Amino acid sequence: RHACDYVVNAAGPWLAQVGELLGAPVHLINQRHEACVFELPEALAGRLPATLTNVPMVEGEDEESLYFRPEGETQMIAGLHSYSLGVPEHSDPDDYQRGVGEATVETLAEQLLRVFPGVDDIRYRGGWAGLYPTPADLLPIAGPHPADERVLVAGGGGGAGISVAAPIGRTIADYLVHGEPRALAFADRLALRPAVLEPPVAR
Repeated sequence: RHACDYVVNAAGPWLAQVGELLGAPVHLINQRHEACVFELPEALAGRLPATLTNVPMVEGEDEESLYFRPEGETQMIAGLHSYSLGVPEHSDPDDYQRGVGEATVETLAEQLLRVFPGVDDIRYRGGWAGLYPTPADLLPIAGPHPADERVLVAGGGGGAGISVAAPIGRTIADYLVHGEPRALAFADRLALRPAVLEPPVAR
């Protein structure tokens, strides 16, 4: 046992399990998504921009769209992304398929050929699957739990975790240092709310 003033639950897809242990339950939908690595031909090496072909957080946007980004000079990572809860179903973080399905590879290959017409030597090199821990209202979480304000919850970034990690972290730091959020005007929107305190409705 360890004594502390606060506990920060930033357990990603295990946020719900850790919340139960702390007596501060939260609910997320862990969406399984696949990512693939492709070898770039010389024509694209070192010249590839990070690209996302759908518009984030558009209401009703439930189709998976192509994204890709460079991985070093000669490779790229590509996948199908959606901000909707309607595409992948909830996955158990301790028991889900971590490989990439053949259908995903075929779909990505078709879409990449459309994006890069005339470039037919992009080579598939493997891939993996991971989870997007996503609140039912699609907004991140950063704040004290109403059942125990000594438990601060940080997460729920979904597929935009890298982008929202900084505001989540800054908000949690404000609570720890000042007892309230000060840096971000929209921090109240990240507070724990019914969408993360109640189990999601079965879809």
